[in-house]
Amino acid sequence: MLKGIIKNISRKRLVILVSMAVFVLLMFISSMFIYNYSMRIKEDNENKVTVSYYSLSDEIRDFKNQNASLLSGFAAYIQLKNTFDGDEIYNYLDYLLRDHLEDIKNIGVFVDTTIRWIYPLEGNESAIGTDLSKVPGQAEEVRRVKENLETLFVGPIDLVQGGTAFIVRMPLLKDDVYWGMVSIVLKAENAFTFVEKFSDIYDVAYLITTADNKAEIIHGDRKVLEMKPLKFRTEDSLGGWDVYVVPAGGWDNKTGQILFILSICAVISSLIAWRIYLWMKNYNQILTDKIELESNYILDRFTGIYTREYFNFRLKEEVSHVKRRKYPIAMIYFDLDHFKNVNDTHGHSAGDEVLLVVVAVVKSIIRVEDVFSRWGGDEFILLLPNTDLVGAEFVAERIRSEIETLKINKAYGVTASIGYSQWKLNEYLESWFLRTDKALYVSKNTGKNKVTASDYNLEKNILVKVDWEDASNSGCTIIDDEHKAILDRCNIIVESALEASSFDETIRNVEELIREMEQHFEDEIKILKEINYPEVEKHKRIHDALMKKTNAIFNKTIQRDVTAVEFFTFLLETVVEGHFQNEDVKYFEFLFENKVKNLVLKQ
Repeated sequence: MLKGIIKNISRKRLVILVSMAVFVLLMFISSMFIYNYSMRIKEDNENKVTVSYYSLSDEIRDFKNQNASLLSGFAAYIQLKNTFDGDEIYNYLDYLLRDHLEDIKNIGVFVDTTIRWIYPLEGNESAIGTDLSKVPGQAEEVRRVKENLETLFVGPIDLVQGGTAFIVRMPLLKDDVYWGMVSIVLKAENAFTFVEKFSDIYDVAYLITTADNKAEIIHGDRKVLEMKPLKFRTEDSLGGWDVYVVPAGGWDNKTGQILFILSICAVISSLIAWRIYLWMKNYNQILTDKIELESNYILDRFTGIYTREYFNFRLKEEVSHVKRRKYPIAMIYFDLDHFKNVNDTHGHSAGDEVLLVVVAVVKSIIRVEDVFSRWGGDEFILLLPNTDLVGAEFVAERIRSEIETLKINKAYGVTASIGYSQWKLNEYLESWFLRTDKALYVSKNTGKNKVTASDYNLEKNILVKVDWEDASNSGCTIIDDEHKAILDRCNIIVESALEASSFDETIRNVEELIREMEQHFEDEIKILKEINYPEVEKHKRIHDALMKKTNAIFNKTIQRDVTAVEFFTFLLETVVEGHFQNEDVKYFEFLFENKVKNLVLKQ
């Protein structure tokens, strides 16, 4: 009996020991899960904060470049002139800057380092004649602009004429030698509007201070320093500031809560802990796969430049910037001549070597902000923000000539056929690409190793999204609403055709358009009869002829003798411009005299 009791006690001890061992093991595993998960949370938060800073830095750089590019014409003016008349300079600056004074406080033009002219002059007279190389707080930046010929964004700076501001300083050259500079003084209250924008987009808080001086706050809330922020330093040309960034609500650290929950789960059941482990393992795998997928989406695995998919994403993003900020943007599309011969003659390894060398050459030519992508095989495409057709030609010709001179392994070489173009405001992106592609193939089919432009001033039938202008309103709500609906339907037709929608879908849109036109013409004639418009019968005959012609073109579209894009062009030229804007305006005066704005048609 005593032996039985001892044996029973031993079993209980074994069960307790095993239970304790399992508990400790599960706690250890749970702790490891928690640690890895908390590190993932921390890493995600830090990545978000880092991405927000670099996006902000890019915005500051764009801000600086936009203000500098605003005066590029003035720089050319300085280059060409030998003598400078004050009135002429003030007139030039007034013409150039009158629409930008809500952001710009004044513009100072320097001869060497001395202020010679200021626009607007009123309130700034005291600054003229000041040599900023002798003014404390500004001398160093002025010297850098003069000696290094670099454009700087600095501030806040105490102005000679009073107050503080942020300044973009840009050197002015004459015969490639430093002549002076121009200072764009920005209104301090507008200088950091983009900081608030990025705070909202990324849900972060910023604090900007002067370099190595937390006490000298430029923008933001000092409380950020109490939240263990990440610290970044902007480039000297972008202010040379310290930027502190944290998530808006502080760092998300849930380790304690998760540890408590998983500890209870470990005590209650090893099965639950095991399931949690499997879930965490699967979660980490999903994150890993997501990161790998995003990486493959952005960068071409072989060449290391951007992919076709990422180029299309950036294309839409950059064009949206262009619409808001009104600067030019260009595209260069090229492929390699005789590349197949390299593969056939020397093998695919030689072809791979050619691609890598070409990519390296192009990367050495373009700017950081340019988007360079592999379109497929030996085809490449570039997006050039802040570049017009002349600038694109310069880059395209340099790429062509550099590739032409390549002698890879001294045994084989290639050349490039190139097409380039500038985007026309509101042009459909598919239309822009297609005409650039057409320019490439003109180069390809007329001898290769050349560049060809697609100039939208010379091209016909460029597909531009047409928006209704208030100046085209008749004053009658029914007529104006129906005009707008027809124009919207025209845009839908070209969008479905360009985006490779099904042919049946495009035809359905065209049929709907014809019904809308018939209804509109019927309503319009009723209104004109009610106001006794003397030319109503003539106008009706024009409608009948227009519908007859539209139906004839539509039948050709169904038979695919005419493309949907050609049909769209016909509608814009014949219906929107030819009829709405040329014929309909003839009865506007009668509508106004009869005050038919809110007319209700009798059924």
